This record gives sequence, structure tokens and C-alpha cells, in this order.
Amino acid sequence: MAATSSGIGAVEDLGDRGDSYDFDPLAESATYVERVDVRRLRHPSGIEELELTRSLRIPARLEQDREHRSSDTRLL
Repeated sequence: MAATSSGIGAVEDLGDRGDSYDFDPLAESATYVERVDVRRLRHPSGIEELELTRSLRIPARLEQDREHRSSDTRLL
């Protein structure tokens, strides 16, 4: 019987407009998961690994008002 788990390794996307000393979150947040690749690996000794590679589309910067994220995005 296979076990199922949800929420493990989830991405929490919080915009940060702080400086190098503090975190200053934006009110808006979103996750832009574009692609997820999953690979299951099994060593002959029986050790198993699950490898996840995620591609995220994230806002490129803050808008000038520093209250909103740019609609221009970058792939991360």
C-alpha cells in the first residue's frame, strides 16, 4: 500500500521589500509554479531518494511605489 503525504516541501512565496537588515513583507503573495519534475532514485542497497526540481515564475522586482510586485516576471 502506497502512502500519500501532502504539503511536504511546499513553497511559500512572500514578497520582501526590506533592506539587507530586515524583512518587510508585501500584503500580496502568490506562488507561480510553472513546472515540477520528479525523479525517484533507488540505490542497490535499498536507500531511496525523491528528487524534485521546480521552476518558478517570480516577479522581477517591486514597482516604484514599493507596495506591489512587478507584472514582469523571471524564471527561477
